[in-house]
Amino acid sequence: MLLTNVLDALPIPVAMLDREGRILRVNQRLLDVSRWGADELVGQRVLDVSRDFGGPIHQHVQTVCRSGEALRGQVLSGAITRDPGLRRTWHVDFSPLHDDHGELAAVLMVMQEVTEQLAREQALTDNLAHLRRVLDSLFAFVGVLQPDGTLIEANRAPLQAAGLTWDDVVGRKFWDCHWWSHDAGVSERCRDSVRRAAAGETVRFDVPVRMAGGELMEIDYMIAPMCDEQGRITHLIPSGADITARLRTEQGLLRSERRFRELFESVPEGLAVVDEQGIIVQVNAHMERLCGSSRQELEGSPVHRLIPARFAAAHSAHMAGYWTRPTPRQMGERILWLQRRDGSELPVEAGLTPVPSASGRQVLVTLTDCSQREAAKAQIEGALKEKTVLLNEVHHRVKNNLQVVSSLLSLQLRTVPAEVRQPLSAAQGRVRAMALIHQLLYEGKDYAQIDLTLYVQKLLRLLRESHVPAGAPIELVATMDPVPIWLDLPRAVPCGLLINELVTNALKHAFPETRRGQVGVVLASTGARARLVVRDDGVGLPPEVRFEDHHSSLGLQLVPLLAEQLGASVTLHREAGCSFEFEFAVQEAT
Repeated sequence: MLLTNVLDALPIPVAMLDREGRILRVNQRLLDVSRWGADELVGQRVLDVSRDFGGPIHQHVQTVCRSGEALRGQVLSGAITRDPGLRRTWHVDFSPLHDDHGELAAVLMVMQEVTEQLAREQALTDNLAHLRRVLDSLFAFVGVLQPDGTLIEANRAPLQAAGLTWDDVVGRKFWDCHWWSHDAGVSERCRDSVRRAAAGETVRFDVPVRMAGGELMEIDYMIAPMCDEQGRITHLIPSGADITARLRTEQGLLRSERRFRELFESVPEGLAVVDEQGIIVQVNAHMERLCGSSRQELEGSPVHRLIPARFAAAHSAHMAGYWTRPTPRQMGERILWLQRRDGSELPVEAGLTPVPSASGRQVLVTLTDCSQREAAKAQIEGALKEKTVLLNEVHHRVKNNLQVVSSLLSLQLRTVPAEVRQPLSAAQGRVRAMALIHQLLYEGKDYAQIDLTLYVQKLLRLLRESHVPAGAPIELVATMDPVPIWLDLPRAVPCGLLINELVTNALKHAFPETRRGQVGVVLASTGARARLVVRDDGVGLPPEVRFEDHHSSLGLQLVPLLAEQLGASVTLHREAGCSFEFEFAVQEAT
């Protein structure tokens, strides 16, 4: 009875079996777990009671009976209950029991369920395996050190990158491993980081480590302590990530920034970067010279300090409008004024170019000093004005002098013999033709060219007034292009003299004895060339008269000379009167 009470008090299943594996006694815990009654188990062979456990239990009982020695920690799995689907795992101990004579009387079977424990251990094993696969898939170095710096764990990637095996590194001091051995200073720095991490500090720095073939790789290295639940440092966790690409990018950015700075400083214009709030972020050396202020004074100050007070309000409005639609703008069409440190003002041209920035919208302001150009412009304008006045005066005086000559000839004509009057009258006509050119230059304020159409109209009016008496049966007709035909001054004089000579000659000789007739002048342009025709329907030139002949009249002798000066071709037509046709180059209006 006492034995039964003792067995029932145990929290684990217990059974006693004889040599044949027959159940002699079970405790209450075994009955609870198996869901069998005592009368269903006691006296039964274990082979007949449990299909899963019967065979193994019977074998272990036989082993104990033969050897007389206990069997510990046997693992049995299966269904111990009436429900065959409820499978559990047990650790089972088998111990021999002897009678008073030392003979083996029974075998004691003690069972302890380990189903959940094994499941937890398996889950832990699976998790560790998964963690190992994850770490091994990373190229970053991850390891585990003992607090004294001994490497006890490392993932696969850094081993492969360095051409190492597990045995090459595990169990060695971390700073003595291949990665750090290329430089004594680097190795010592690693050792110092381990010491500091063992004292509770997290250490991080960039460092070159050795890979396979002696190649160096720059890594972002970090080592941190790992503590248990009580806060005690149990391990150190070193890690490292390849930053070669990052460093290459950073170096490229540094080179780019250096080139930008060199370019920024070398530009011969004043440059300033201004943010959206109107604060000067950066200036170059030329901007310092333009403003008469140092870089330290300008950077960080508001840009309106560079604007004269009278323009401040307008500048603020312009900048506010610019930021609503920031686009590249050139302001070369007008001069702006820069307020310098000494209070003086400098004429400048400005350009605005929006630039991207991580710190917000910014604009690059480009200022060009216009003081020398404006001074040169004022000097040129002054010289041009002076030249204009001078040319105006010259042409005015030439016109007046020619008019004086014409008047003197008129006075002379009153007193000279009849045979002299004709050449003097012709000379007076030539003088008037030249005077008219200078008059048009003076009136038109263009001293390089004249409108040939307007000139011919005015010249014909003069010739009509001086050579065609009122009521005379002769018409003087002009046919002109409606657009101006421009001719430069050096060729305008021979052109005017040509028209004067030919029209005067026709009026004097083409219509004898009050014969009725018409003298016409045609002026037309065809692109860059002009066509001038002077014709009459009078008696025409006698066949023996040639204008190239030196025995002809002075007027006809002048025709080829004047045409050569004009650069014109000459064609003479003798049908139905007389017609001189000239073709010559003209120019566009300037």
